[in-house]
Amino acid sequence: MKLLLVGWLLATNDKSAHEAFLKINRAYEVLKDEDLRKKYDKYGEKGLDEQQSGRYESWNYYRYDFGIYDDDLEIITLDRGDFGNVTQPLCLSVVPEKTAVNSGEIWFINFYFPRCSHCHQLAPTWREVAKEMDGVMRIGAVNCGDNGHLCRSKGITSYPSLYGLQSWPG
Repeated sequence: MKLLLVGWLLATNDKSAHEAFLKINRAYEVLKDEDLRKKYDKYGEKGLDEQQSGRYESWNYYRYDFGIYDDDLEIITLDRGDFGNVTQPLCLSVVPEKTAVNSGEIWFINFYFPRCSHCHQLAPTWREVAKEMDGVMRIGAVNCGDNGHLCRSKGITSYPSLYGLQSWPG
């Protein structure tokens, strides 16, 4: 639902779009939380004023909060499960578990953060690399906003970070 709202807000030039988004977002937060919904039903807006638990940001805040490559067919979106339980930094070594990156194939992986401007600038080039390297190597991407622990455990300290891996089945 939030993705649809963000798309609508990006397409409109209405000056009150920000206020509309905040109201819709607030309503969504109340409707999805059973306790907040009960408070609203019983006390109205005043009951919610006491409970300012949610943090409400403008639509622009959510604009880049989605994975850059989530809808790409050429780029494989990887997460923690694709790396196994390995906690050492990335290197050209054998990963002990049977995982996507331990498939015996060559991987070129982009570790990115959704709100990183350089990551967004790299995205069109990364897509081209994925198309050109199809069948030669696997092109992947890890959203460090969603997989922060994984990225920290791999020693990722800046975005975008590009790593080539070749692991051999053990």
